[in-house]
Amino acid sequence: MVKGLGIDLGTTFSCVAYIDENQNPIVLKNAEGNATTPSVVYFESQENIVVGEVAKQSLVSEPDNTVAFIKRDMGKIDDETKAPIMRTIHGISMSPQEISAKILTKIVKDANAELRKIGKLSDGNPDIKDVVITCPAYFGMAEREATKAAGKIAGLNVMNIIPEPTAAALNYAHVNKGKEQTVMVYDLGGGTFDVTIIEVHDGIPRVICTDGSHTLGGKDWDDALVQYFAEKYIEEKGEDPRENLDILQELFLKAEQTKITLSNRESAPIMIIGDSGRINFTMTRNEFDEKTKDLLERSISYTDKCLKIAAAKKYGKDIEAITNEEINKYLHEELTDILLVGGSSKMPQVSKLIQSKYGIKAKEADLDEAVAKGAAICASNDYVEFSEEDWQLVKKSVGEQDYDFVKEAIQEGNESIIKQYEDVLPRHMVQKQESRGMIFTNVSPRTYGTAAYESSSRDKLVIFNFIKRNDELPQKQTLMFYTMDEGQVGVDIDVYESFTMSAKAELEEGNKIGSGILEFPNSMPKGTPIEITLRMNSAGLLEVSAFHKETNSMYNGTFDVSNSLSTEETKRAIERNKHQSFN
Repeated sequence: MVKGLGIDLGTTFSCVAYIDENQNPIVLKNAEGNATTPSVVYFESQENIVVGEVAKQSLVSEPDNTVAFIKRDMGKIDDETKAPIMRTIHGISMSPQEISAKILTKIVKDANAELRKIGKLSDGNPDIKDVVITCPAYFGMAEREATKAAGKIAGLNVMNIIPEPTAAALNYAHVNKGKEQTVMVYDLGGGTFDVTIIEVHDGIPRVICTDGSHTLGGKDWDDALVQYFAEKYIEEKGEDPRENLDILQELFLKAEQTKITLSNRESAPIMIIGDSGRINFTMTRNEFDEKTKDLLERSISYTDKCLKIAAAKKYGKDIEAITNEEINKYLHEELTDILLVGGSSKMPQVSKLIQSKYGIKAKEADLDEAVAKGAAICASNDYVEFSEEDWQLVKKSVGEQDYDFVKEAIQEGNESIIKQYEDVLPRHMVQKQESRGMIFTNVSPRTYGTAAYESSSRDKLVIFNFIKRNDELPQKQTLMFYTMDEGQVGVDIDVYESFTMSAKAELEEGNKIGSGILEFPNSMPKGTPIEITLRMNSAGLLEVSAFHKETNSMYNGTFDVSNSLSTEETKRAIERNKHQSFN
């Protein structure tokens, strides 16, 4: 029985896997017979959607109706309009979530077809819709929420969103059963970069720390090559070929192919055809490495920071106090392997620089498939069973009238409904649901805090940080605040996300991701103490609450990510997706 699917929703390629009857993760081929599918969407019309290799070719012929690298826009705000990023194609305005849903719809459709073809799913059984989707380890609340929304629009039951390097480590632990290891996962994908240090004990990964960037990936190597190609053409023909959009798309395809060729050969022949004619030249691997060395060095700077944080945790010191000697000690005494993950890690310059800098030969860890396989392992563990005694406790807690409704919600892992009843449900059942599929220990991807005045004079708003980046999850922190006005009837809590590591931060250092509204039952005098608590569970779900000591009352605030899709926007996207055909 196939319990669920693991999905690597990549910037440039996506992949789906499942767990077979021997408990091994297996990648499912798409309709074209390939293990991975280009994460490119071509809108042939409002009704006909093409995803994959054919769509990738349409980047040249139909650039206005084709979308690539949409993952980089997930959960993001437009710098100019300060509104969520949208794309308008064939007169329809679509969010990155909806466009990503097209990719998910196609690859899950193909995966189910493959399961039927190989006899793992009978024609009488419904398609597998339960999935675990991966995301970059540094993704914050907005990006993770957007990924989950994409799955919902695609008609999937998203059981969990897990970090890509952790998924790769799960697969590595599965392959190397019984080994106690501390591994560093260097994940250079098509559009994003992650580096994560993970301890593996009894096959269970424990994330120590993570870092990365959503603006560093193979695409940036492509951009550098396009820049170089354009400069060569301008030098010979006196014209910039990038001014012609059709030629520009051809240059990007040429850049990608050149990068692949130079990963296997010492040189590559280049031919550029522009409006002023053709030029031919040869590019060597050394030239390629020189043109892109700043990009590789950026990835190493994140890797160095990650090692420093891991050493600080290991030796119980502040990050600023860690010396280079201690980092080297950690590197050579604690680290057992450096794993390369992500298609762009195939470039020889990556393994070459890692060995040169750290003195450890990096291992290629199933580069294109490891993340999807790890997600599949997580998906297979995402089912929680309860005894008849447990269900009787639920019935007693919620009453006969609500029992069937609540039981179904618990079985499906419906977080919103479980949240409504969590005060009366048996605590062990709520805790099990919160950690569904979490067969690893995770860390907070960013720092989370609330805005408050630094003093009673209202002179300056600052961010008071509760949960810091790379804090081990679950995590709960409480800080005391006081009401500012006489007769105050509530508290507005603005929640901020940042990469800072200090107890307090300037407002502009953070990104406001949502608000919690905490209402008092009565008006309160100025200076009333309020305990504000931020809690992040193992799955990365953030909760906000407040406790009023004088009345011994607890107030729970609702938390909504600022730039998430509204209920109506989601409904419209779901309906469009249902009535579209996918190829």
